[in-house]
Amino acid sequence: MRCVGAAEAERRRVGFVVGSAKPVTLVLVLCFFARCGVGGGCFVTPVWHAVFMVRTAVKGRVVNEIEMVLPNLPLGDATLDQLQDRLASTFRAENQTAAVRAETLAELTRREGTHLIENTLRETGLRPRRKARSEVKTARELEELPKTSRGMRQGDIPYDNARILAKASQRGEIDEDDLVDKASTQSPDKFAGTVRKYERQRSQDDGVSRLEHQRSRRFARIRTATEDGMKVIYGRFDPVTGA
Repeated sequence: MRCVGAAEAERRRVGFVVGSAKPVTLVLVLCFFARCGVGGGCFVTPVWHAVFMVRTAVKGRVVNEIEMVLPNLPLGDATLDQLQDRLASTFRAENQTAAVRAETLAELTRREGTHLIENTLRETGLRPRRKARSEVKTARELEELPKTSRGMRQGDIPYDNARILAKASQRGEIDEDDLVDKASTQSPDKFAGTVRKYERQRSQDDGVSRLEHQRSRRFARIRTATEDGMKVIYGRFDPVTGA
């Protein structure tokens, strides 16, 4: 497999959209799978492979938006191996895109508040209300799981497994190292069972450590809403005292 670099992708006019001047560094890398026959004839298949985080600028402009590169080899002309490669690339691209969205949602929530960003997901992303709320919540939780977030950016960990791990981290203290490898190799159904078993093995104190963990995560922030000047309180409080 060969991947096109940023400069070559620019010449081909595929792979990314150049946007904001802010220092956000997203580049979509276009990968090719070369197939050679017995007689020596080779042909190349472009494969959808997305969203590598790289520190680069193209002609003084900084890449800010994601654009998918889709295969142009007709399905009927693809070999079985090529179809398998194509399918695998969609999984990695989906995971990487989910990582970028989660990081973006977390930063937007910090700047604009939960309610406004949930509305954006519903109106712009056409998400149901419950899914929008869940995505914003998970995005904030994933900030505390750097290895999980890195696995998503690399395309190894699916969003569903990251969400399961994020929820577990909110229920009690976990060791991310114990679970992150399994998150990249197990289906969500199996991984959910793995996490439940892990939690049962660690819970030996009738919930005391969980309460201590919850209390250690308390915080409160006050910001001024840009749209109307209202004061907005955002925080996480003691489940017993509310303080």
